[in-house]
Amino acid sequence: MTREEAIATIRNSTLSGDIDYLVSLIRPSAKIHLHEPAEVSGFGLPKSSFGGLPLLPKGVDWPLWDRRERLQESIDRWEKVMDLAPQYEWMRKNVEKWKQHLDDGPIPLAFLGQVFLGELARNISLQDWPASGSLAFFYGDSAMPRNTTADKGHCRVIYVPEETALFLTACPDALDEELRYPKLHATFHLEWALPSEPLDEDSNPLFPRNPEYRDLLGTLMSWNRPPNQEPHRFAGYPQQIQGPMEQECQLIAERINWTEFRSFDSDRRAQLRKRGKDWQLLIQLASDRRLKWVWSDVGLVYYWARRQDIAELNFDGALAILQSG
Repeated sequence: MTREEAIATIRNSTLSGDIDYLVSLIRPSAKIHLHEPAEVSGFGLPKSSFGGLPLLPKGVDWPLWDRRERLQESIDRWEKVMDLAPQYEWMRKNVEKWKQHLDDGPIPLAFLGQVFLGELARNISLQDWPASGSLAFFYGDSAMPRNTTADKGHCRVIYVPEETALFLTACPDALDEELRYPKLHATFHLEWALPSEPLDEDSNPLFPRNPEYRDLLGTLMSWNRPPNQEPHRFAGYPQQIQGPMEQECQLIAERINWTEFRSFDSDRRAQLRKRGKDWQLLIQLASDRRLKWVWSDVGLVYYWARRQDIAELNFDGALAILQSG
């Protein structure tokens, strides 16, 4: 579907009265389809893939995560709850398990996948995004509860320029077997995306649970996916489960927890939300049985980066947020 066809779809919908507003929001997005090697062998195997092993330059170390701060903060928080509700035996067991890992030191992150941006660019044009090189995505322990003051180290996005020599990189021995995923190849298909939820408190109220808007989303985006294809997506807008994440990204980046944020006056909150609008979805990765990905049952992991960082090929500040139902 071209942009003009997407606009025509909006114009022919029951929401045509809001066409100027909706057209201002549409973004190109790549629906990611995953394939076994036999499914794409006749066309030449795509370099982009998920699971398996990364292709990295020599001298680039496998990313590690020192999660001791996050463990300790989670232990402290849950112990306070246990003081009020000692009957929760499952909570006590989790806390004891986390305490056993306080001395582990840095642990290897799991490799989720690598997108070769030239393959992506043949299907989707993204303004101010790199059109060559690759992005390798690494992720930490999805079973850990989130704590927004200590989340920055639990993911890594590594950008590798196109001209760099790449080598298949073996995973560290210390990486848990459960975090070594089977490999599937990826192809990309252009879709025009609209937000699935309000972008912020000032957004048009037509978004929340409006059946006509949901029908429009279903026409533009592959929400009714084919068998064995989970809603993996690159760029555009996330298909959210628990609401917008841009503000949360800004809180994590500034190391402000929710308790502090709630104490802000309205002007300070508004300024933080404004800064949060710089965040852009990099990729959305769903729980997927073929890859043995289980994000808190059937959740999704969303990677984010600031627009200016994407344009400057700087992904050191990228963040990943897990949402589940």
